[in-house]
Amino acid sequence: MFEPFVTHGKSHGTGLGMAIVKKIITSHEGEIWFDTDSEKGTEFFIKLPMIDNSASESLDTLEEPSQDNKNVTPLNILLVEDNPDNQVLFQFNLKKTPHYIDFADNGLIGVEKFKANSYDIVFMDKEMPVMNGFEAAQVIRKWETDNNKKHIPIVALTAHTGIDTKQQCMEIGCSGILTKPFKKEELLNVLNSYTLLV
Repeated sequence: MFEPFVTHGKSHGTGLGMAIVKKIITSHEGEIWFDTDSEKGTEFFIKLPMIDNSASESLDTLEEPSQDNKNVTPLNILLVEDNPDNQVLFQFNLKKTPHYIDFADNGLIGVEKFKANSYDIVFMDKEMPVMNGFEAAQVIRKWETDNNKKHIPIVALTAHTGIDTKQQCMEIGCSGILTKPFKKEELLNVLNSYTLLV
């Protein structure tokens, strides 16, 4: 239950609500479950860690961007990812940052957007329909070289952590790897490491 899935055709993007909710809740170290009764229907329950009210940082403070975020250089990000709920989760993790996110549903669209716009960093999913992430990264690198363009950082998104995968990512021109599933802090650390290059 609550497992993410990908739809195609006219139904694309529908039926993903609970999968997205689960990803958001688990990213905050919470739990979600349900109880079904034939007469009353289905009840959903959410359990989240309590916030220590004695802490110096109040809820109001948590809702505002931190001082660190105010000093962060805004990045123009291209996320090439075919899974809609992964797109939503990526955006959720960066909602209190000054970064702008553009989305591409597959590698081919990602290449077209990259050529037409200016980005500071690209996050490239490895496995996608139409054109996968490895193919798209190679096309982007060739286009940059052929047109004397600066090589923009490409961070590969993959659930595979083997040495062969990491080596292949580097061979095709990726600047780094972010392993799925990743935490918000890991994503922010990757972005902070590249702000110095902008």
